[in-house]
Amino acid sequence: MLIATQSYANESNQNKQVVSISRVRLEIGAYTYLWDNDGIQTIDKADETAGVDNTPVILPETIISFLSVYPGKTGKPEDIERWCRESELRLQNSGYVYTASVQIIPPRKNPDERTIYVSVSPGFFWRFGGGNAYGVFGKDCIGGKRASFRIYAGWNQNGMSYTNSHIAGLPLVAGASLFLYGPGENTTLTDAAGNNIAANRLEATETVGWFIQPDILIGIDISEAVDLFQDTTTKSEVSNGILPIDTLFSIQPFFSWNSYSIPHDPNRYGNESDSGFLARFCLFPVLPAAKGEASGFLHWRILPETTLACKASIGAATRAVSFSLFSVEDRSIRSGYTRDELSTSAFLYSSLELRQKITTILILQVFPLTLQTFLFSDMAGFIPAGTTIFASPEDNLQHQLQYANAWGAGLRILFDNPVFAYFTFSYGLNHEGKGRFLFYGTAGF
Repeated sequence: MLIATQSYANESNQNKQVVSISRVRLEIGAYTYLWDNDGIQTIDKADETAGVDNTPVILPETIISFLSVYPGKTGKPEDIERWCRESELRLQNSGYVYTASVQIIPPRKNPDERTIYVSVSPGFFWRFGGGNAYGVFGKDCIGGKRASFRIYAGWNQNGMSYTNSHIAGLPLVAGASLFLYGPGENTTLTDAAGNNIAANRLEATETVGWFIQPDILIGIDISEAVDLFQDTTTKSEVSNGILPIDTLFSIQPFFSWNSYSIPHDPNRYGNESDSGFLARFCLFPVLPAAKGEASGFLHWRILPETTLACKASIGAATRAVSFSLFSVEDRSIRSGYTRDELSTSAFLYSSLELRQKITTILILQVFPLTLQTFLFSDMAGFIPAGTTIFASPEDNLQHQLQYANAWGAGLRILFDNPVFAYFTFSYGLNHEGKGRFLFYGTAGF
């Protein structure tokens, strides 16, 4: 009884044990850093005399911004184990490194302290890709920082963007973009569909945000859209000093969250599921009008090469603006409806995909190409655009509500780091047997 009681007490104390992270050791290529409560110190660096460039490719502050562990953080040993795995996955998916490892070094003297060892191999930072009828060129990790630029050119999207996600060593995000959406069609989530701003437009956007945690971002976009392709402009408008263009100003606060499902058992690492959530509210003061949308996704790894992907979205808009369920990437009914049939002022949308990886091959031993097939089902219940809910006493939701659906299959061609180009082909039918073929430059939700 004494032995059993002592064993139970020892196990309980171990489960309740809280330890602290005393320091983090960083190895970034040929550079070694030590991060503790006093800051970041350089321990070792590349040797210039050996003909090696002495400029770090990735600054330690950049790597640190992806970590869930830091000096002074406390938790149970199993919690720290999961934080390390979470940090490892975030680094691997950042596109900044080829390989990443985040491990716990067993304590030697102080059993209540832990040292974290982070080792990464810097990746390839030039970016080549594209989407539906446009190409993309850019670079990440500019100056070793978490900064990037992109240049877009093509039939339906032309422009450039710049973003810095770790300004002055803080989780502060700032960026700007300038795009010409046209002359071909390009519909985005933030379009004010249903008003006089056409799909062919010039749009400038400024972004400011803050990472509350590495996976949680809050921010705001300030956007000004200009219709450059109006069909008619009266002489009286010009003589009265009215510009022969329409502009639309919008304020768009947003919230983004992503998470990895880390198993409690380290032996199960390697096939983690992940999930995410995004909410955005668009205010158009000039109209005046507003629209808001929230969506969440889950990627459930059923088998190492098989994933069940689920997405749900909900949105509502005032009468002056609307949403499209026709041609927005990763949020459309992929079957034979018309654009007008899928224009809505309020909607509830869901999508399921059963994804199966076929193979991954290396082109020229450098560019990884993955082939993926999928079965999908899309469903939506919505209020048609221009309709006000309960506009008159005799109206009710049942009479206004419409439904749309799609079932089908598709193929994805996925180029990962360093190309980051994705091509999705799908064909779907609705309950009336009407079909539609779609091509999107996306890897799916």
